[in-house]
Amino acid sequence: ISTRAEVLQLRGDSPTTGNVFVIRSLLNSQGVLASETFVNCNNVVCGLMNDGKVYATGGADNFLLHELSQEIEPDLRSHTTEELEAACAVFIENTYILSIGERQYLYDFSTQAWTMAEGLTTDPIAGGNPRVIQMVLRYHF
Repeated sequence: ISTRAEVLQLRGDSPTTGNVFVIRSLLNSQGVLASETFVNCNNVVCGLMNDGKVYATGGADNFLLHELSQEIEPDLRSHTTEELEAACAVFIENTYILSIGERQYLYDFSTQAWTMAEGLTTDPIAGGNPRVIQMVLRYHF
C-alpha cells in the first residue's frame, strides 16, 4: 500500500490466531514518487521514492530500506520531477529495469551493478540497447 506520504504493508497473521491482518508502516514518512516503479524482484520490492532514489526492501529485513541507486544518483538528479513521477519499471531475467523518459537504468541483481541505456531501440548505432528491448518484447508481448 503506497501513498506520496508513506508505504504500508498488509500482513496476515497465522490461521491459529483467527487470520488477523495488520498494517505496518514500511517506511518512516518516506513516500512513493512513482508507483509504477514498484516491482517485486524475487521477494525484494524495488521502487523510486520521494527523495528520487531507488530503494529495495524485503527478504529477512522486511521493514528496512536499502538504497540501490548510489551509483546512478547524479544521473537521477538530472531528471525533472515530472519525468520521475512518470517513471515505470519491470523485473526481467534477474534485472530491475527502471525507465525514466528516454533512459533506462538496469540493475542486475547477480552483479549488483547498474548499466544505463538510451531509448528503446534495437539499433546500437542509434544509441539503443538491444538487450533491453529484446527482454521487454519477449516477456510483455
